This record gives sequence, C-alpha cells and structure tokens, in this order.
Amino acid sequence: MVRLAKSLFGVAAAAAAAGEFGVVHAIELDVKDPSLTFLGKRAMNAVESPTSSHTEFLTESVKTAAGELANGLLHLYTNRPGNGVPDWKVGLFPTPYYWSFTFQTDDANEGLSGASWTAMIDYQAYTGDTTYQDDILTAIGHQVGPKHDFVVEEHPYIGEANDDQAFWVFTALSALEHDFPPLKCPGGTSGPNCPNSWLHLATNAFNTLAARYEKDKTTCGGGLRWQYDPAAPGYRYKNSVSNGGFFDIAARLARVTGNATYAGWAGKVYDWSVDVGLVDETGGTYDVYDGAGDEEGSECRELDRHLWSYNTGLYMHGAANMAAYMSGGGGGSNDGGGDGKGRGSGAGASTPDNTNKWTTRAEKLTKAALRNFVDPKSNIIYEKCEPSTCNDDQKSFKAYLARWMASSAVLVPSISEKVRPVLEASARAAAEGCSGVGSGKGAEKGNGTCSGDWRGGKGGVDENGGLGQRLSALEVVQGLFAEDADDTKLASGRKEKKGKGGKNKTVKRRTPRY
Repeated sequence: MVRLAKSLFGVAAAAAAAGEFGVVHAIELDVKDPSLTFLGKRAMNAVESPTSSHTEFLTESVKTAAGELANGLLHLYTNRPGNGVPDWKVGLFPTPYYWSFTFQTDDANEGLSGASWTAMIDYQAYTGDTTYQDDILTAIGHQVGPKHDFVVEEHPYIGEANDDQAFWVFTALSALEHDFPPLKCPGGTSGPNCPNSWLHLATNAFNTLAARYEKDKTTCGGGLRWQYDPAAPGYRYKNSVSNGGFFDIAARLARVTGNATYAGWAGKVYDWSVDVGLVDETGGTYDVYDGAGDEEGSECRELDRHLWSYNTGLYMHGAANMAAYMSGGGGGSNDGGGDGKGRGSGAGASTPDNTNKWTTRAEKLTKAALRNFVDPKSNIIYEKCEPSTCNDDQKSFKAYLARWMASSAVLVPSISEKVRPVLEASARAAAEGCSGVGSGKGAEKGNGTCSGDWRGGKGGVDENGGLGQRLSALEVVQGLFAEDADDTKLASGRKEKKGKGGKNKTVKRRTPRY
C-alpha cells in the first residue's frame, strides 16, 4: 500500500484547510505490483519532501504517468515514413484498431488514428513535452488530403465516413486551440494563405460537411448520414456521432473565430438532433441515442436507442463550446440557432438567456453522462459493453468522454465540481490497470497491457496492447491538467496565433523510447 497525495484538483484548498501547505489529505492507492505498474512505481519512488511543494510533486507525478502512457500509445504506431510504407498509410495505426464498423483492412485504420493524434496534441500542450512533435506533424500532414479537408482519396481500401473525418478534424481544432506548431505549407505558401494552417483545415472540412448536410436533408428534415459514399453500408443511417461531430466542429469554430455562421450551423444541427429524437431534450433525460435509419420512407422514426459514452460527450462538448461562445460575445447577432422554434432563435449573441440556454444544455448533458457512464459507487467511467463485449472501437469510447468532460469543465465552470471526482477516480483506476506500457516489463516490444474495465482492475485487459485501452488511460490521466492549461480557455481568444504547443515548458524534448 502506498499513498499518493491528493491530485491536482483541490490541492490548494486542501492545503489551506490543513493550515499549512506541506500537509494535505492523502488518497490511498493500492498497487499490487509496483514493479509492473508505472504510476505505482513512480509513487513508491517519490518522496514528499517538506522543502518541496506538493503541487510540484503532484504535477510531476501525473506528468510522468501521462508520459508513460503517451510513449506506450506510440509503441503501437508503426506506419512512419520509409521502409516501404506508402504515403497514404503514414499516420494510420495498424489494424485491428479500426474506427468504422463497416470497412476494415489488414493494413490500417482511419478515425481511431485521428483520435490518437488529437490525444498526443493535448499531451504536448498539457505537459510541454515535445518528444513526439515530429511524429504528430508528419502523421497529420499525410492525412490532410488533396483538398485540405481530411478526405484522403488515395486510400485504396478504407471507406472513410463522416465520423472518421470528424475525428481527424478534431486534430486541427485541438492544434488551433492549443497554439500547436503548424504543418508545413505546400507550394511556397505561408501565413494566412497556407492551406495547411489549422484554421484552414478545420474550415475546409466544415464546408465539406455542410455541403453533405445540405445534400442529405432531403430525408428526416436534415441530418448527416453516417456514410457519404452511397455505395457504403450504413449510407441510409443518420447517427449521433456524425451529427454530434459536425455540431462540435461548428461550435468550436464559432468559439475560436467569433463567426456567427458557425454558431448558426451548430444550432441547426443541435436542433435537428432534438427534433428527430437523437438527443432526448423533450423527455428531459438528455440521453443521446445512437441513430436512426432513413431508408424506404422511414424518415428516422425508429431510433436505435443504444447509449454510447462518446455520443453524449460530443453533444456535451459542443454545448459547452457554444456556452463559451455566447458568454464571449461571439461577434454577431446569431445566437447559435436559426430554425425559429425558440431554441435556436433570439436577439444578441451574448444575452444572459442565450448563454444560459447553452450552459443548461451542457450541464444536463453532463448529468446524463454521469448517470449513464459513471459507476455511482466508485465514480469510475465505464462503457455499457464492458467488461467482455466491447469491440476494438468501443474500447476507445471512454477516451473521448474523458477528454470532453475535462475540456467542458474549463469552458463551463459549473460542470467542474461534478466531473472532478470522476476524472480523479477514473485516472487512478486507469493507471493501476496498466502494466509495462511505457516502461518496464514488455514495454520495449510494445506488449504491455491496460485494463479495459477500470472498475475491476484487470477486467477486460487486452493482452496484445490495446490501442483503445491505452488511449482511454492517457486521456483520463492527462485530463487532470485541463484546468491548468491556459490555451484551453480560448473563449476570448478568437484568432490563430503563433505558438509553441502548450504553456508548460518544464519537460524537455527527449529521445522517444518506442
């Protein structure tokens, strides 16, 4: 049994209550095998010196844990340039870690790869560790596509869907929000004319998705289909991850740019999601269902009521961004609606009623996430398919809920007190469930393990490494830094700036251990 001081959240308050900064309430962390558990090993070796601040100890301890997980994640990435790897495959993690349920190849995956690079951008921004910056930029640079909108037509087998594309757009948005170093500009372009700027990539993709939405609105009164290729299975299905992804993209662009057009689209997509029943705002639960079909005149009347954590997380995060956009003024008169039904129409962009509308939605969607995907006894995040029926995609869903919970808590402070204990408990459990991932036994070969069910220690562990499990552990651990990262708080910063990839510069670049 070792003791790990109370995590980043509430440290100062706990210290003040104790009467001196050097003494805080401790949380017991039961590490069964410290030699195989990186966070346990770190905690065993850490000495709480009376001459050192507990804040520094905690920050470095969690940074070390995040660093081990980031390194462990990239153990599974093998498609770097060279050695016969074709350009279209650079940036893609190998199967079986594939996002789309329909298309799979023996070569590579699509959306889950984008999600992993977003996590690595957040990792650098939160910790200041630039070790993996070259990998990140090279990977994303190979996946922007000829139109600079993350549609890579060269993929010979992979059928990219709207949700896959959205998860690649999130890399550009996170890079934009965090002031991440830019991609190289093609053709001698530079500055605002660079088609590979983070803002251009995000807006190009937004325009592509908006055009598809207009094409798809001939059924169900609106909504994106899951697939944009008419020949692809799933083309006649309008799902929450595609529409929630588009909603989140529009909301984040509205917040970062102050452009009311994006806010209007965010309101339109959200309102459609409520009207068709994907978001149960009418019933008051704010549950987010998986999707509905539009084949043979069904007009999305039959809902697939499966609940997945990332669907709720997407709408929660989009609503939180809209709340931040409204409170920041937004630069226009459109309040983020536009259908004339009361939810999406009104006067000025920064009026209290409009701000409260989106804040209330973010709060209620957070409440739905806590009710449906957090164990009430342990405060640990879980997926409903756990511990034994999740496929490779579903094993990553907790990663996105944790990511968007942490970010939403920054954008809407009233959410923070509700998600803090969840992130803390889940981070501890996730860390305890990982062995030999970034260092120690098995790490050199990339065959460490992380638990798939944080409620049960090793329950659901993938003995072959598990990209989804590693990604989930990384996201929930580094989510503890979100409130301390200034570059996540862009409610008033509405332009792309030249930055260095995060404010914390205490971790120097080192040689990757993958």
